[in-house]
Amino acid sequence: MYAYSENTEFQFKNLCGVLKIHLQQDDTYISRIDLTAGNGYLSSYFVLDGTNEEPALAATSSSSNSVTLNCSTPQSIGGSGHDFYIYLPPSPEGGFNLTLKIYNSDGTHCTKTCSNVVVERNMLYNVTVEGLTFPTLTVPTGAISGLFSVSDTKQVFFSQGNLQWSAMGGGSTATNHNVNGGTAAGTWRFAEHQYDYVGSGNENISDSYTGWIDLFGWGTSGWNSGANAYQPYSTSTEVFDYVPGGNITYNSIYNTLTGDYANADWGVYNAISNGGNTPNVWRTLTGAEYDDDGEWDYLMKFRSASTINGTPARYAEIRVYDGTRYIPGLLLFPDVFSWPSAAGTAPTAFNQPVGSSWDDAPYYTLTQFAALEAAGCVFLPTAGYRNGTSYINNDNNQEGHYWSASPGSTAGANDMKFNPTDHRVCISSTRSFGYSVRLVQDYNQE
Repeated sequence: MYAYSENTEFQFKNLCGVLKIHLQQDDTYISRIDLTAGNGYLSSYFVLDGTNEEPALAATSSSSNSVTLNCSTPQSIGGSGHDFYIYLPPSPEGGFNLTLKIYNSDGTHCTKTCSNVVVERNMLYNVTVEGLTFPTLTVPTGAISGLFSVSDTKQVFFSQGNLQWSAMGGGSTATNHNVNGGTAAGTWRFAEHQYDYVGSGNENISDSYTGWIDLFGWGTSGWNSGANAYQPYSTSTEVFDYVPGGNITYNSIYNTLTGDYANADWGVYNAISNGGNTPNVWRTLTGAEYDDDGEWDYLMKFRSASTINGTPARYAEIRVYDGTRYIPGLLLFPDVFSWPSAAGTAPTAFNQPVGSSWDDAPYYTLTQFAALEAAGCVFLPTAGYRNGTSYINNDNNQEGHYWSASPGSTAGANDMKFNPTDHRVCISSTRSFGYSVRLVQDYNQE
């Protein structure tokens, strides 16, 4: 809205027009609509142009060619359908060429295009979109049901819990099948619950320990990558022992857990016993490499998010109360999400640290947390870290560290770190440290 006056009275003029999108499909609920223009700008920063009588908007270097409409609750488009209204700046001559990505309530989407969509100031433009077809969502074994965007074109499922390994599979013997068709001692599995972590039990790490560990040096899938330390039970504190390829050169220290060295990724090389029990199904998210943002970056910083209490929410710090203890961690909200009433009151701080200590984080009972998990949320507990055979997790400032598949500095690899006062996505950390691993599986929408 623009107002001007040459006397004591103001004249108000709309600067934008309205696009009305009509959708109709029985038994379908819409959670979000993403619009992208192939020939113009739709949102963000504009400057005022034109005259008082005919004001106009002019794009800037900060303008965006996309805009997202989030529904606070999924909207039914059955029966006679439903209208969705989006305010847009005036289109270029000939109209916008729009791509609409329309999200179902389960996170699946279909894509439609509309050409020559003319939007004028102070005018309404109608678009009817027909023939919506959404794929059936099949959640993989061992996965949480929510879909999470890790790039403009890729979504993933997260595993049901942090990765764990036991030399004896919790018993007397264990055999793991790997991607090469061979077998190796030990068993890989996902934690039974998202909030589970081993903690100080990681100090028992060895090639014969009958219990479970869940903190691993970087690239320790058990595949002989040429690194000196490549087994899940490796405890060397020499950072250069964890370089895939082994030959320490300027180039080799930047080898990733993808491409030629993908087998160094825990989920690529190994069969996860409660995650489908097939190798090369799961993988680790990438981190920032050189000047490129990684998948962890996109997930935490850039993806479009559903709104909670009016705020676009990608994550929040919370605690899970299991009846005995409060377990701090990071709650990731799926791309399409509505806060379930059974979970109680939603957090108020999103996409940022919660405060000065974990006492500032809201807590949720197991029953409330079950409602969040059923809605597709992922929880990353503050499992601490391991240095050699020493476990570290300060009770007053518990931290979570989760590996990426990407190298960092000369001696490091990128991880995602969080505590109540600080979040760092893809910070370079010492490769020999034992960090948590949370695997993902790509969602391939047909």
